Amino acid sequence: MTYGQGILYGAIQGLTEFLPVSSSAHLTLLPWLAGWEDPGLGFDVALHVGTLLAVLWYFWRDWWELARGALEGLRRGAPIGTEKASLFWKIAAASVPGAVLGLALEHKAEEAFRAPALIACTLTSLGALLYWSDRRPDSSAGVDAISWSDALWIGLAQAANDATTFFQIPSERVVEIGTQVTV
Repeated sequence: MTYGQGILYGAIQGLTEFLPVSSSAHLTLLPWLAGWEDPGLGFDVALHVGTLLAVLWYFWRDWWELARGALEGLRRGAPIGTEKASLFWKIAAASVPGAVLGLALEHKAEEAFRAPALIACTLTSLGALLYWSDRRPDSSAGVDAISWSDALWIGLAQAANDATTFFQIPSERVVEIGTQVTV
């Protein structure tokens, strides 16, 4: 891989990660469209880890407040006694399905989910889902309106996202399908 290709991969990852499109799909399609050798799933994961580190760095104060709220709740014997503590544990619960599915599909992901035809079909389905969700009535409910079952559904949707690049929707967009959440 050349430096220019690496920069282009990084730019595509950075531009598509926070849009309601599949950054993973775009990273997979780039070498196919450009006629380059596919750098593989490991390289994609490295790009996603870089994105994660950037997000953690940028939002460190928010994460610190959530973690402090969770630890304070544990210390007081009320682990979900505050909004911040509750949100922290709901984010943790929403992460479990993705972690389980990621471990279960670890070896199959390299071949099964990197086929351009599959990606084209799933991106088309995603477009239809986004179109439908944009037509749903809005609500002004806040983050505190997220229930435990909502958190698990968000986690399941994210797990499907990670597994197939099908539901490449940020968590807040998944919630918006049923409830408008303003974070």
